[in-house]
Amino acid sequence: MSNKSVKRRDFFRYVGIGTVGIGLSGAASSVSRIQEKKPGNIRKTISEKVFSTPLIDTHEHLIDEKDRLGNRTLIGTKSNDWTFLFSHYLDSDMLSAGMPAADYKRFFSGDVDPVEKWKILEPVWPKVKHTGYAQAVRISIRELYGIEELSEESIPRLQKAYKEMVAPGFYRKILQEKGNIESCQVNSYPILKSEMPDFLMSDLWADSLMTYAGNNDYAKAANIDPKTLKDWHRVIEWWFEKYGKYVVAIKIGQAYSRGINFDRIPYEEAEPVYNQVIHGKQVTPEEKKTRGSPFLAGRRTGNKVGFTGKDAFGISCAMGRKNQPDGFGNGSE
Repeated sequence: MSNKSVKRRDFFRYVGIGTVGIGLSGAASSVSRIQEKKPGNIRKTISEKVFSTPLIDTHEHLIDEKDRLGNRTLIGTKSNDWTFLFSHYLDSDMLSAGMPAADYKRFFSGDVDPVEKWKILEPVWPKVKHTGYAQAVRISIRELYGIEELSEESIPRLQKAYKEMVAPGFYRKILQEKGNIESCQVNSYPILKSEMPDFLMSDLWADSLMTYAGNNDYAKAANIDPKTLKDWHRVIEWWFEKYGKYVVAIKIGQAYSRGINFDRIPYEEAEPVYNQVIHGKQVTPEEKKTRGSPFLAGRRTGNKVGFTGKDAFGISCAMGRKNQPDGFGNGSE
């Protein structure tokens, strides 16, 4: 190691913090340069390095830009005004700080004057403004709209700036130009058909293929009536044949509700459980584990997904990045 290299404990002493995690390319040479900086400038040095480093955002729930444009009153269930910046997860902090449910509903309503909404937020804002979620919102408001502090005076300016920002191309302006994010990997049910597929890359949400046998959304799209487990396997294979060349990953959110010790379940054990579920019968916790244990295996064969195994309900896959075919995301699919 070069005698210019900085030992880990010395680096932390220069930075002035006890615990830090940094993953930067060329770390050794970067740390050597940091050693030559004066301690008073180290935070500025790190900040500049972080903000100049391109990122790939691996998990988002963004809707497509086209669904944000136009004179929309609502985005999903939340109002399309400055208060939308406070949704998911800062809105949970607001409730924890004592905002009444009725005020919460009015704050995100499309029927309330956006400027008047400050009066709803004002009582709880001092209690939440320093949480991690609120700090992220405050930084965004400062960097995107040039507003340092929220107040009765600044809310009209924020609302005006928010509306002016929403125009064709604003996703790339904010995320790529401002945020230095090369691409976002989006988790949308069941997939996101974006008009910007090389920027908003889609997962395939596979939970329902494992845990909701006979799921109508998936079966109807495949035009298959899944009366048997073999039928359900055909549904699964249709989804991967259809969208395997578009998506960049599969999303499995099982860890929210169960362990992720996925076992390979033989077909003859899964079939009776499937038949119980499809006919509306109760199954035991152990049977639920059986039907929700995906065996993720497979290989790519040419332009298709090659299946080499089945789980309890038939998931078997291997995902790989391919170029987006013409027409994806423009309504032709």
